[in-house]
Amino acid sequence: MESLERDLSCPVCLEMFNKPVLLLPCQHNLCRHCAEDILTNMGGWARYGGSFKCPTCRDQITLGRQGLDGLKRNILVETIIESYRVAQSAGIKTAPPGGGAYCRDHKDERVNLYCVTDERPICGLCVIGQHNQHNIIELQTIFKEKKEKIETEMNRLQQKNSDMSKEMSDIQATLRIIEVSLLNTKAKLLSECESLITLINERKDALVEKLEKEQRESSRTLREQIASRQTRLDKSKKTAAWVEDMLGKKDVAQFIQVRSSALDRADRATTSSPADDDFGSALRARRTAAASALERIERTTAALLDDASDYRSPSSYRTTSALDRANSALERGSSALERTSALLEGRRAERTERASAILGTERDRDRDRDRNESLSTSSRHDDIDTSAMSLLSRKIGLTGSFVDNSWPGLLFRLDPKTAHRDLKLTNGNLTVEWDPDYDIDVEDSVERFLGYSVAVLGDKAISSGRHYWEIDVSESRTYRIGVCSRDAQRDSIIGNTEDGWVLRRNAREYTLRHDVNSPVRLAMQHDLDKIGILLDYNRGELAFYNADIGLRLHTLKAHFVSPICPAFSLWDGVVTVVSGCPWPDFLLN
Repeated sequence: MESLERDLSCPVCLEMFNKPVLLLPCQHNLCRHCAEDILTNMGGWARYGGSFKCPTCRDQITLGRQGLDGLKRNILVETIIESYRVAQSAGIKTAPPGGGAYCRDHKDERVNLYCVTDERPICGLCVIGQHNQHNIIELQTIFKEKKEKIETEMNRLQQKNSDMSKEMSDIQATLRIIEVSLLNTKAKLLSECESLITLINERKDALVEKLEKEQRESSRTLREQIASRQTRLDKSKKTAAWVEDMLGKKDVAQFIQVRSSALDRADRATTSSPADDDFGSALRARRTAAASALERIERTTAALLDDASDYRSPSSYRTTSALDRANSALERGSSALERTSALLEGRRAERTERASAILGTERDRDRDRDRNESLSTSSRHDDIDTSAMSLLSRKIGLTGSFVDNSWPGLLFRLDPKTAHRDLKLTNGNLTVEWDPDYDIDVEDSVERFLGYSVAVLGDKAISSGRHYWEIDVSESRTYRIGVCSRDAQRDSIIGNTEDGWVLRRNAREYTLRHDVNSPVRLAMQHDLDKIGILLDYNRGELAFYNADIGLRLHTLKAHFVSPICPAFSLWDGVVTVVSGCPWPDFLLN
């Protein structure tokens, strides 16, 4: 109905056509009174001709002498309007085209056209006025065009809002991930710091205890020697005073009677015991042992400082100088004791010469007897030293004349062709050090371990028999020690596949690994310093030992189908192979 009402509306007054309705030559309709208003505004006369433009199509309408009376009435439109009004008499009148807006130039006229030139809505009277020569289109046409454009912009805006919402969701998700990651990283950092602090405190306590033990032993030995020398010096002084007093007596008979007693006392005062004769060498040996202990402590301290390099303070750099001062003080104390010993020896020799001049050749005869007894005593001491050396040799596993061992260990070295580029081989290819800055100048090959598999193999392949070797791991906290197939994949971590069997340490955690899905955790009260490995290829057994105390840690059962090699993988510190060592007593018993 709105469309019909729009078609029956006058383009000038925007109201329903009023009788009479004139039919223009361009076939558009116009209310007569609206046509009269147009001619009046143009200065023409409705009854005597004139011309004007059609408000709808802009065609020029020329009137004859009869003016508007010469135009035909559109009886059909009038009839339709009359019927429409009868049909709608009980209804509500819809708004004309243009809605309820009025023209700003003609206050009583509703807008029904659009001036493209001025870009604003106008009424029918504006067409014959200031917008006479402008580009005029219907209001509905521009409405559809503007509406479509606005709808397009609205769709683009909604799409942009949707994209921005999605971006905000992504940013919020990323923010949550970052926050969770930061919390996890912070917790891990705090845990690692606590572990490092605990390790430093433990190492500090151990070093302090070791230094104090060395100090106590050194002080006790030196004090015993000083006390023994002081006692002998006091006795020697008393003997010298007694001999001088005897020499001053004039009674010859009395002198002859006490001669033998004077000779014995002088000999006992001037003859040194085997312990005193060996004091110089014992002191030098003690000083050498102390220096060796200090050197071990320095190495341990240096390794500890390397572990805590990121948290090192200026005071840490003074540790070495403090150990040097302690060593120097020990050397000065030893030198002072040697000088004291030399002074005492000089005084004893002087008294001996004086007593020899008085007592004659009998002293020489008695000294020969005492020397024979001393040699016998020294011989007994030599036997004890030899037994101690033999026991020590068995303890540390030396080969040579002290130990007759018919079970030699596996003799091998590390194979540089298999070493990962982050591993540095030294000590005749017996020591491997993790050094990520180290870059060997060789080409990669199929034998070299790559990627995350930071490993190296021994240069001996085992396909039968029983074999034993040891590894010093005291300077590493992250390693994998064991065996793997000679043809193991070079980009797979040993122990994570079916062709590798290892003991793994990560900080304080020890596990045995063969295939990533079957780890065996070991409960360790103390860190391992030396690991012993016993391989029985034919029985398919691989046993791990604490080589320092002879304790078996665990035995892995395996089925070896190809030659295997000793395998080493580490991400921290230094590991040294003890190659060719004899089988220890705890395996032979």
